[in-house]
Amino acid sequence: MNIEQLPWQTALRTALILGANVSIAFFIQLAALERKRSPLPLTIVLLVRGVLINLLGGIVFQEYISKNNFWSNCYEALITFQSIILWIFVFYTFTGDALKIVVTSMAAEIYAVALNGVVLAMINYAEGRESLLLSGGSFQPLDLLIPLIMYAVFLPLYFFFRDKLKENRYRRLKHRKLWTTFAGVYIFLGIMSWWNGYANRMSYMSWFIWLIFFIFAAGAGIVGGWNWINYMEKIEREHRLLKRQQEFLCFHKRAINDQIQSMEENQRLIDLQMKEIQKLGGRTLSGERAKTYLKQLKQEYHNIKAGVYCSEWEIDAVLYYYSQKAEENEIVCSFYFGNYRRGSVKHEYLSEILMLLLEESIEKNLTVEKGERRISLSAGTVRNQVLLSLETVGRGKFRTWKLRTFAEKHQGLLKYKKKEKNIYIKLMIPCTESYKQSDISK
Repeated sequence: MNIEQLPWQTALRTALILGANVSIAFFIQLAALERKRSPLPLTIVLLVRGVLINLLGGIVFQEYISKNNFWSNCYEALITFQSIILWIFVFYTFTGDALKIVVTSMAAEIYAVALNGVVLAMINYAEGRESLLLSGGSFQPLDLLIPLIMYAVFLPLYFFFRDKLKENRYRRLKHRKLWTTFAGVYIFLGIMSWWNGYANRMSYMSWFIWLIFFIFAAGAGIVGGWNWINYMEKIEREHRLLKRQQEFLCFHKRAINDQIQSMEENQRLIDLQMKEIQKLGGRTLSGERAKTYLKQLKQEYHNIKAGVYCSEWEIDAVLYYYSQKAEENEIVCSFYFGNYRRGSVKHEYLSEILMLLLEESIEKNLTVEKGERRISLSAGTVRNQVLLSLETVGRGKFRTWKLRTFAEKHQGLLKYKKKEKNIYIKLMIPCTESYKQSDISK
């Protein structure tokens, strides 16, 4: 066997295609799955597999191996063994639900292969090759464009949807039986397509394999389109929320300014009282009593807070707005956020929860007599959880489906109870990762 006659050019073309496919799928895995260890060992395994099995065994020495029964059997055993080793290192690197890790990895691979198929068809057509989806063949200069075009398409989409991919880390996988079947069929066909002994049989089934692939690719496209729609809806919802928060803050600012003016008037009144006390001297009030009275007045002045229900001003603006709205409707309103720790939950999330809770609460209070109307809301940070407790009144069922959906989306829990007119709601939401880490560091 002359080493110069080995298909090195074919191996070079395959290496460009394989490197682009594997690296793109790997980047998606890193974004969509939660890591517990360094990805370096998995990177080394992928590199060794690509060089040893795909390039050397599958192309460079493929003809020699296929003619030797011993090496052919060793190669087939190595293919099965490397598949097991690969998944061991995948589970070593990533943490969480095993089925979700498998399905996410396969979805990443399908996306990379589908993207590669489109780019490969373009390059093969430009090079004048007979088969548009041919991944083999001798290297040509235009083949250098394959990874460049793939990354030119992938990178903008990756950075645009990276936050969406990260949400997959904490999302629960539904329809587990369906996904288990999909994973089993995908792995089985993958192993079968590798084995030399089944190459001829699989060639007769190529139409079936392509059909399965295009079904999976179409499914990935539908999921991608659905995620795009959801992402745009999320952007629009966040935009509406920001506009609403801006309204709250403007209202809050006006209220603060009004109360500052009121406090200044109170200060002038206190100054006048101080002068009167000084004029009285010891005739009516002793000096000690005057000092005590002055101290009490100053203490009351410094304790005045304009609608400060929460130490986080974004949340305080929302609470102040609804307290005024409740007062307009003659609803007794009390908020206690003394145990809530600033930054334990993103203020965007908490603001949306408070708006859902308080809008519905005010609406329900309007269904009862004025003397019975009340809203009591408290929040506290306890053991990396933010607990909100609402007590209010109203006729009819309190609409909680939006709250429940929101809570489940953020791995929270909602409990609802109604006894006659009294309504009790408790909502738990995990603290942000940054808050947990800062809490641990303390």
